[in-house]
Amino acid sequence: MKKIIHILIACGTLAMSGCIEETFPTEFATESQVAESPMALNALVSAIPTAMIGWENEAMELCNYPGLCAAFEEMTEDVVIAGYTGYNTWATYSRMSNPTHVRQNYAWYMYYAYIKNTNNVIGLIDAGTQDRTQQTYLGIAHAFRAFYYLNMVRMFEYKYTPYCPPENDGVYGLGVPIVTEETTEEQAKNNPRVTVAENYEMIFADLAKAEEYLKGYVQTAKSFPSLACVYGLYARAWLERGTAGVAGAYEKAAEYARRAINECGYTPMTQEKWQDPVNGFNDADFQNWMWGVCITPDNVSMMGDSFYGLLMVEQTWTAYGWRVGRSASRKFYEAIPDNDFRKYSWLDPVFYAYGDRPVSNSYNGHEYKLAMPADEIRKGITVASQFYGLPWIYNPIKFRPADNGWGTQSVGAAMDYPIMRVEEMYLIEAEAVARTKGVSDGIRLLNDFMRYRIFEGSYDCAPKSGDLESFVTELIFQKRVEFWGEGVNYYDAKRLALGLHRGYKGINASQYFVTYDLDGIFPLWNCRIPESEKQGNPAMILNPTPLTAVALDLYWAKSNADLTRYYGCDLNNPDGE
Repeated sequence: MKKIIHILIACGTLAMSGCIEETFPTEFATESQVAESPMALNALVSAIPTAMIGWENEAMELCNYPGLCAAFEEMTEDVVIAGYTGYNTWATYSRMSNPTHVRQNYAWYMYYAYIKNTNNVIGLIDAGTQDRTQQTYLGIAHAFRAFYYLNMVRMFEYKYTPYCPPENDGVYGLGVPIVTEETTEEQAKNNPRVTVAENYEMIFADLAKAEEYLKGYVQTAKSFPSLACVYGLYARAWLERGTAGVAGAYEKAAEYARRAINECGYTPMTQEKWQDPVNGFNDADFQNWMWGVCITPDNVSMMGDSFYGLLMVEQTWTAYGWRVGRSASRKFYEAIPDNDFRKYSWLDPVFYAYGDRPVSNSYNGHEYKLAMPADEIRKGITVASQFYGLPWIYNPIKFRPADNGWGTQSVGAAMDYPIMRVEEMYLIEAEAVARTKGVSDGIRLLNDFMRYRIFEGSYDCAPKSGDLESFVTELIFQKRVEFWGEGVNYYDAKRLALGLHRGYKGINASQYFVTYDLDGIFPLWNCRIPESEKQGNPAMILNPTPLTAVALDLYWAKSNADLTRYYGCDLNNPDGE
């Protein structure tokens, strides 16, 4: 029986601008019709990145890739909710109170929907094609599929956590089921999880094909991966395998990180571009990102629970952003040196005259570069604090509304979101080199990178990093600062079992039950596989559900004494001494 393929009408296509028209009289076409139509193939390829802007499943809300990254940011130590939690759409990710919430299913269903888009393209084109355009299509599809599976195996691999022991040992070492262009409907009904090693075998196989097909390809838009992005995915994957103890993996991570740097030709973002109030972290071309989700005014309406509006202070379009007040955690912010320009990506409480501090538009003598008028920001915060308690503190101005559209969503939300930046490659290389060639070589690379981030004085890692463990701690901290809000840091936190340490006096969290102080793996980092998967696929082994009762009894602040320890940030006496 011929396959019937749904033709998506995609904006921002691979080979042309604007929206393509229907290729066939109806929205459905046979496999052979699509394969023979350049327009239809172009539409299917363009649908891959377009789907990352807005996705929904039956009976589920509209979500997207940047929005899910915001959710995973809430599972890290460095993002806290400083405002009204009632508008926090991603609350289930930042606490263990309801681990079976429907939103916990998003990652599973969304990524397999993305994978289906790549399989649609791969299944239509002969792997031996000599047509250069079709080779490019294959390379793009294989790169995207490797990217999706890499994220999924890192999310869903069950790693040991003492706070939620598994019911049996059979879950260890398992990745996710493999679905390719060749998987039949019948096979999908009995498709077990493969081992993590088998997932990586497929990822590396996809990357090898992407590398082959994309040689010579000139990136036409940042929403499509280039050869440099393929090398970047190799670097990410090999870094994970190195941490898992695979021989030679760290060497490969360093090699491919350097290849990615050389291939793309970019250097770390300058202070001027980072702090640009009009284009700061919203324009992939302006800031020379390697790869991004590109959102235009035409497709803002597709965005659903978008990252933008959630982790932005300089906007008025959604209460799900400014009332929630997602902020940098206090100790994370305080650990950033004043001579690192990235520190000025968050507003210090002095901006709001919090406590006994006078109001100021600058910190440490350096004026904040604002997209939204300061009085407008303070006005929103005043309203929020009157109704919801704590004012925002340490809230971000890293991500800027497009074209200064802080008051108009159709303008301001048309913002690109990074998938990969060259800065990550510099830091992967430094970690991998330190683990293979020696700490001194890693220190040299980290010092070289930090020259791009220190605007006064100097940075010298050496006194803090005499051994590998302390060096990696320092490097990962710099990575946390660099990629705050970009969906990168969750993977390092789980890879290195960094723990979740929000349980300290003066934490700027507006609810005490997110103030965990846990070493190792935070239970929710082992992402939940939906229960319904077991019903439709009996071969599926689910990850154990985090034990809510245990979390409540052992890890939440309970007594009044604990509440004064954990709840609220008195900046005049933040440590409660």
